Amino acid sequence: MNLSKDIVVNEGSNVTLMCLASGKPEPSITWKLLSPGVNSFASEDDYLEIPSISRHKAGTYECTAVNEVSADVQTVEIVVNYPPSVSESRDVGASVGQQAVLHCEAEAEPPADFEWYKDDKRIFNSFDGIEIDNTGRLSMLTFFNVSEVDYGNYTCIATNKLGSANTSTVLYEVIEPTSSTLLQERYDGSPEQCHGFLKQCELVFGCFPHLYQTEPAKIAFLLALLTSPASIWAMASWRKHLEISYTEFRSKFEVVFGPPSPTCTAGDRLLH
Repeated sequence: MNLSKDIVVNEGSNVTLMCLASGKPEPSITWKLLSPGVNSFASEDDYLEIPSISRHKAGTYECTAVNEVSADVQTVEIVVNYPPSVSESRDVGASVGQQAVLHCEAEAEPPADFEWYKDDKRIFNSFDGIEIDNTGRLSMLTFFNVSEVDYGNYTCIATNKLGSANTSTVLYEVIEPTSSTLLQERYDGSPEQCHGFLKQCELVFGCFPHLYQTEPAKIAFLLALLTSPASIWAMASWRKHLEISYTEFRSKFEVVFGPPSPTCTAGDRLLH
């Protein structure tokens, strides 16, 4: 079998692959691109024509020559060069002192070289606590200790010999919430506000798990935000059941102060 050699072409080129085979009886030729989900290419002669080749047609092509006696299989590689195309980047938020990572992803052949800029100023690796890590088609700009001067607009430029593409992303400041900023209003026992108040308490527990690891800590936080008459009932109830879990305390709290159930009388609510 006489087969074309491996080739490198630019996207949009016309490609002709040759596969010459002889035998008796005359062998039939079948071409196949060895990629998942791609159909075989059949040719009655010894040539496979690929007009205006795209990047999706790059890869290993297999030529099989078959007759009634035997089969011969050989492969040829096609590399398709194309300019970079970058994925849209997401803006990233971080608080002062935190770590933040900006991502830039580009498809290109040959693989792209990456450059990062803040406004019009190029950023270099290991500059002011910033690290640039380029791996394959991904470039990451990492801030190990975000400061006020780091916030702003960043541009990633991906370049190879056929062209370039860019994308921009914003590093913006996130104000770290505290227990007091997340939940400032106190609760007086209003049924309409009961579920919302409890959900806000649990939002605080989720944001600060290290502060509210125990059941008593959660209950104490809730109690501190109550005013009369809710605080009077809650303190009395807790003193009677000091070993109660937060989930159990919450259930009793909802029965007393939540919107009344059609099957629950005022007397039933007070018994809790």
